[in-house]
Amino acid sequence: MERLTFKFGDKYAVKCTDVNENTYYDKNCKNAESYYQGKAIDKLAHYEDLEEKGLLIELPCNVGDSVYFIKSYFSYCKEPIEEKVDRIIITNIVTFKTENRTFCLNDIGTKVFLTKSEAEQALAEMEKNEQI
Repeated sequence: MERLTFKFGDKYAVKCTDVNENTYYDKNCKNAESYYQGKAIDKLAHYEDLEEKGLLIELPCNVGDSVYFIKSYFSYCKEPIEEKVDRIIITNIVTFKTENRTFCLNDIGTKVFLTKSEAEQALAEMEKNEQI
């Protein structure tokens, strides 16, 4: 992701020239020598620093969210199986646990889905391709 903030003295800032007519406009910020600074910019800079260091990840779901499985242990299901995420474990990989199953990030979109309609669509596609 493109970095939006930069170090300006001992603080972080964003150039006013990075602001266009479709975003917030501050009437006090009139030329390229003007900068936005403040708590929001500092917080954005902190997240950009974490992202550059590889320490920031975006999780596709939260604890308590429903996920939908299309495969039981040995075969594909006729209907998606709904389960709630109980735990998220972050080590060298991200693992999600439900009451009965465990899955990883790379399982999302193939074995487990975030919405029932995505799971139903995947099952329909598999039936169409006679993989079930």
